[in-house]
This record gives sequence, structure tokens and C-alpha cells, in this order.
Amino acid sequence: MLFLKAKLPVYLFKINVKNKNQNVTNTLVSVFYRNRQIVKRTDASGNISLKMLVGFVYGFGLKNKVLEKVRVIEGLNVRYFNVNEGFVKASKLQEIADQKHKKAEQLKQKEDELKRQQQKAQEEAEKAKSEAEKNQPIQNNTHTENGGKPLTTVSNQPPPTSDTTRYHIYHDGKIKRENKAATGYAEFIYYEANGTAHNLGKSAFIKANKYENYKDSQGKTQYRRIEGHSYLIDYSKHNNYKNNNVGYKWVILSDDNRHYLSGISLSAVLGAMCSLGYAEYHGSGFSKKDGSPGGSVSHINGECGDFRYIGTDNSHMTQHTYTTHNHFDWDKNVAFVEALFKFGFKSFLSKPVKIKGNIMLPRTTSWPDHHNHLQRLRANVQDI
Repeated sequence: MLFLKAKLPVYLFKINVKNKNQNVTNTLVSVFYRNRQIVKRTDASGNISLKMLVGFVYGFGLKNKVLEKVRVIEGLNVRYFNVNEGFVKASKLQEIADQKHKKAEQLKQKEDELKRQQQKAQEEAEKAKSEAEKNQPIQNNTHTENGGKPLTTVSNQPPPTSDTTRYHIYHDGKIKRENKAATGYAEFIYYEANGTAHNLGKSAFIKANKYENYKDSQGKTQYRRIEGHSYLIDYSKHNNYKNNNVGYKWVILSDDNRHYLSGISLSAVLGAMCSLGYAEYHGSGFSKKDGSPGGSVSHINGECGDFRYIGTDNSHMTQHTYTTHNHFDWDKNVAFVEALFKFGFKSFLSKPVKIKGNIMLPRTTSWPDHHNHLQRLRANVQDI
């Protein structure tokens, strides 16, 4: 059997689409050629340009529907197709439907990508959490110290594996301290509700003296050096952070350089600030570098600190904001106190607030000379 091959020429021609002898412009049509559907839009003259093999049959119509079939004829430069109003209307409706479908697909892709990112963040957070909680210690109650606060002993505590204590700070107020025996560095990690982790920095511990408060013979609170050491963090190493809507700017202005906090107290402050989104805060400090309190005897060992009150429109960052001032922002101060309470601070000293009819902020106790700052005491932590 003899097979012959004939090379067919490719022919360039136009299709013109008309409705009642008027050119149908800017309208989508479909051309069906060699098992493919080619979508074209008519130009300002109602034409579309095509290139096909001579002798081949192609179809003309709407999406997925052939209305007429013709053959490619060499020398026939323009093919005319007459359509009615229904064709034009159907083409426009199909175009609108395609656009909606395309937008829906794009939206779905964005949603799928967001879900993938959230899932990845959750997996990373769970990974960090599982690493932190590996070899979870067993906590046994022993006895209580003065004031009825329970003391605990921890068994099965793994030995330190590095020189860094890590503070895992969760959005719901939990703080978990990993590798508490390390005294080289402190690292702070905050976890959002969706699992996103924010590393708030790592800095060196500062070895300081250890102090205690006591009452003198006149019943006045004093402080004195006791055996042992405290380990403090310079707040300036962690005084700003911003990632999307999570973060803070924190300024301490202190005449006696009370810029130092315990790791537990710093964890609670950072957690409270991060849990409220992004905002700016102003305070007068915690303890001095050697762990002593400066001018206020309660500020020992980096455990107790002062914050200035928050003013409306961030005014507290540029001017004094007292409980007696009209620019005192009640809602934001309440939110900050509640956040600090959630993260473990349980004692707050303040003064009545003028704009609220001289009532106290929630969870606060009225105390002399606290019209210009809020004082809070001792956060809590769980060792892991």
C-alpha cells in the first residue's frame, strides 16, 4: 500500500460578525478548530483574525456550542457570520459569568493560601510548644510561705542544656519558663491565639543583689540585703517590637535608673502589651541594676514596677497624664490593667479617676502619691 503526504498551506483570514448588517463589536465568540475551542473578541469592525490549514473544517459559535461549520477556503479572505440579538446577549451573559467564576477562583486561592499559612504557623507554634514542654516536670505542693502563697518543689526537672532561660508567653496569660537554672541569657517568645510566634528578643542576665522588705520598729516598710542573688534584664534590650498588629513601644524615664526587671516580670509586661495589639507605653521603672529599689522601697529584685497612665490620642507619650486630667483614657487604662492581671500581676496601686466621678480603676487600691502612675506587683510563672 502506498501512502502519500501532502503539505497543506496555512491560510490567514478574518471572520466578520454582523447583526442586521451592523458589525457586532467587542463581543466574545468561540471558534472550534482541531479539537480545540478558541475564544476571540471582535474588534471595532466586528472582525477577528485567524490562521488555519486550508481545507480544514472549523466551527463558529458560543462557548461549548457550535452554531455553524464551514471549511477554510484559500482565497476567501473574509468569512461573514450573521447572528441575532440572542447571540449577542448570550455572549455578554457568558462573559459576566466567566468573570464572576474567575474572581471566585481567585478568592478561593487566597483563602486556601491563608489557611495554609495559618496551618503552618500553628504547626510551628505546636512544634515550639512541644519542644518547650518535653519532659514536663511533676509539681508537688510542699508548704506555704508568709501570706499563704504556696511553695512548690519540682521533680524530674531535666538538667540545664544551655545558658538560656526561655519564657514562653501565651495570649491567654500563661507564662512557661524553660530551663530556669540558666543564668546566661533570657529569651522571650509570645504566641498569638492562632499560634503565630513572635520572638521578642534575647539578652544577657545581669547578676544583682537580692533584697527583702520588712517593717521597722515604727511599722514603716524598709528593705535589706539578704543571701543569694537575683538575675535581671535591661528593659532597653526589649523596649520595642512590631509585627503587623502585634507589638509595643515602651519608654522608661527614671531619675534613679530603674531600668531592670526580673525575667518573670518582664514576661508578664511583654505579654500584656502584645495581647492588646500595638500601642505605646511610658513608665518610671522597676529596679536599679543592683536589684535595689531606688527611691521607692518596694521596687526590689526587678519585681515591682510603675507605668504612667495612658492618655487619649497617645498624649501620655508627650505630656503628663494624671488621674485628675481630662485626657485620661479610661477604656485603655482599664484594658491595660486587665491584661496585666491576666498575665499574673495581682496588686495595683492607683488613685480615683476624675472623669469617672472619682471611682477607682478595676482591681486597684487607692494609695497616696499614685495619681501620676500605676504600680503593680509580682507576676506568676509555671516552670517546665
